[in-house]
Amino acid sequence: NLLANDPETAKAYHMPVGNFEFFFKEENKEHLQVLTGDADLFGDGTALAIKLPGHTPGHMALFVKLPKTGAVILSGDQWHFHENHESNGVPSFNFDRADTLASSDKLNTLIKNTGAKLIIQHEIKDNEALPKIPDFLD
Repeated sequence: NLLANDPETAKAYHMPVGNFEFFFKEENKEHLQVLTGDADLFGDGTALAIKLPGHTPGHMALFVKLPKTGAVILSGDQWHFHENHESNGVPSFNFDRADTLASSDKLNTLIKNTGAKLIIQHEIKDNEALPKIPDFLD
C-alpha cells in the first residue's frame, strides 16, 4: 500500500496521493478492493487484473474476453509505444528495471498463449484504431 504508507515515494513516481485519498477514508473502504496479485475480477475469466510490477510497484494490466473481439490486453504502462515493446526497452523513470523486464516476459507469454490483441494505451496508432464513442469493442 505504497500510496497510503509512503506518500513521498508515491509522489516521486508521479502518483498524486490526493487522487486516491477518497478510498482510504474509513467510510469509503467498501469501495476499495486491494489486489496483491493477479485477480479474476468477476470470477468467470472475462476480466483479469494482471500484476506487472516494474513501472510502479503495483502496476497492472487488464485482460478481457469480449464476445465478438475475443481476448484483449490493455497494457497500462508496461510499454509506452510499439518500439518500446519490440526492443524490450525500460524507461529510466520506472520503479524497478528487473521487475519491468520480468513483467514484459509475463505479459508477452500471456499474449502468445491466448492470442490476445495488445492495445498499448500510449500508442497513438492503437488508440486511433479503437472505435469512437458511442461505438465500442464487443
